[in-house]
Amino acid sequence: MRWIKHKKKSAAALTAMLLVTTGIYFFLRHRNNLKGSSESIATVARQDIELRFRETGEIRPKVAVDVRSKVSGRILKLYVQEGDTVRQGSKLALLQPGRSELDKYVPIEITAPIDGVVYAALSNSNGNNEQANFPQPGDYATGLFESNNATALMTIADPRQMAVELKINEMDILKIKDRLAVEVSVDAITMETFTG
Repeated sequence: MRWIKHKKKSAAALTAMLLVTTGIYFFLRHRNNLKGSSESIATVARQDIELRFRETGEIRPKVAVDVRSKVSGRILKLYVQEGDTVRQGSKLALLQPGRSELDKYVPIEITAPIDGVVYAALSNSNGNNEQANFPQPGDYATGLFESNNATALMTIADPRQMAVELKINEMDILKIKDRLAVEVSVDAITMETFTG
């Protein structure tokens, strides 16, 4: 019996010594990790916080005018092609008014309303901003006098001033302020970033 009590005391002492040794080992290991860590102490100071977010969008000219005829008719001749530079008043197209070739109205010339570059129409008759096909001779154009949804023959845009249209995440909309600095990168111009 004495032998069992002595064995229990020895086992308890050995367990206690093992727990103390393990505790000391982990304490010293943790303390050494703190000394060699990359954490540093900084002085608290008032500074600006820089917020960044990335969105995608489209680059569009700030000034773009859809060219529409006042009267309906067929395009007889085009004087310009997509990508041409025009001055205000330049001839763009010759239009034969009327529904058919039997109508003998005097052809009218469609002219450029502004200086700029000729593009395929940027807005279609539904009001959507989807690029349409460039008109061809023989195409029928609905005029402003006949319909509220007149056919946009082409768009004249001033490429000297461009704007970026973004679809901004609603979580980022509160971050936008007036005079916010921006960086714009364009897929077609890979090595250049534009600031504004």
